[in-house]
Amino acid sequence: NKIKIASFFDAVRDIHSQLPTSYIRATIRPNVWTIISREFESLSHIRQYLLDLNWTSVDLEQVLYWRIRGYIQRKGLWGRMSSMLRGSEENKRRTVISLVFQDPMKWGEGSKAPSHVISTLSKQRPRWAIELSKASSLAAMHNSHKKIILDDIMSLLDLFGKNRIHDIIAEFKSQCPQIEDLIVMFRQSSEEFDTEQLLSFIGKKIYKLTNLLITGAIGQPTERDVASFLFDIGFIAGKKYQDGGYEHFAFADRPFFFKSLTTEEDDLWWEIHPCYRQALEI
Repeated sequence: NKIKIASFFDAVRDIHSQLPTSYIRATIRPNVWTIISREFESLSHIRQYLLDLNWTSVDLEQVLYWRIRGYIQRKGLWGRMSSMLRGSEENKRRTVISLVFQDPMKWGEGSKAPSHVISTLSKQRPRWAIELSKASSLAAMHNSHKKIILDDIMSLLDLFGKNRIHDIIAEFKSQCPQIEDLIVMFRQSSEEFDTEQLLSFIGKKIYKLTNLLITGAIGQPTERDVASFLFDIGFIAGKKYQDGGYEHFAFADRPFFFKSLTTEEDDLWWEIHPCYRQALEI
């Protein structure tokens, strides 16, 4: 399968070199590109044509801003309101979003803008962000709140998380038929593990999974194979504490974690993404 995908992109490049007026557009998941680009040197010539479609927290903030602004414009109220907006574009976006969401919202040990909360819980996916926002607005109405507050959002995370688990199972089941069993084994576990704890936890659980298969793993997958797969699909993320804060790492950032003999991941923590925790009773 890796050879087929790499050959496809090589063929696209050759076709375009022969027919410069031809255009072929294709999309590929970041984790798949990361894997094949490390194994096929010819794909280095494709990199110049890539457009990264990842969404940032700022992008999600703009999505919420334009959704709310669009509603205000349809009601014929934007002209009067826009004259009241002052400051930078960031401040204008936050002001408009605060018409619908409580701002700020308590988050962790401090507080964050509501767009940050929605962005985090939706894994920075626009479709998930809009789905969560719409459901939160209905919860706020049901609870007689004038604005969406954090409790309205958190009250939905059980069902929202179950839907996200269904999504990730459907998306990656071809790489691991027992993916649902791997995810469910984290029920009522911790939200964070250091590397030793994570591998030990997996080791105590996977022996119950007979005929476990993970694409790329030879024979019975080891604890590191399972950890690498969960990191690959975004169920867990690397987390490094430093200077009073922390930094997150996704698979596209560090694809060699759990695969390299240098064990660079030993000083990291591994965090189950917040959107899955309530559904797994974590």
